[in-house]
Amino acid sequence: MSPPARAAATTLSDAPHQPPFPACRYGAVVRADQSAITIGGRTSIGDRTVIASSAVNPTGFAARTAIGDWVTIGESCVLRGCSIDNYAVVGEGCIIQEGALIESNAILEPGSVLPSGARVPSGEVYAGNPAAFVRKLEKDEITAIETKADEMFQLSRKHADEFLSYSTNYQLREQMGK
Repeated sequence: MSPPARAAATTLSDAPHQPPFPACRYGAVVRADQSAITIGGRTSIGDRTVIASSAVNPTGFAARTAIGDWVTIGESCVLRGCSIDNYAVVGEGCIIQEGALIESNAILEPGSVLPSGARVPSGEVYAGNPAAFVRKLEKDEITAIETKADEMFQLSRKHADEFLSYSTNYQLREQMGK
């Protein structure tokens, strides 16, 4: 079992991972110090995104943070004690609070705030602060969610393969390549 793909300066703290692994981009933080966090396969976590657990959930739902498979989470998001089902998209700069739920095949537009206990139903687009219904997704948009998630995951893997840790290992790699 290999570790999840992660870029430089990504912090993973006690978060369980199962194959196929999620991909964390530069500066992403997954902090499971208060309760469990699960992240599904082929999920891409954007640059500077923070995923945190919570000790208690004011809504009465489980305090854990659960993210499904083939989920794309944009840059600079904050997720805490929430659930995101498979094949969902979270735009850049979103805040998802405790007990919130994004169902499968749903999109939360960039800059949105999903308050505690709120829900984005399957096949719908929500946006704003607080997030509100915008429109239903078209069939081709639902199909594109998995494609986008896979593309972002592959890009994260490519970046992880190119990353060399801070040391002199790059010199050894160059010598071996000659």
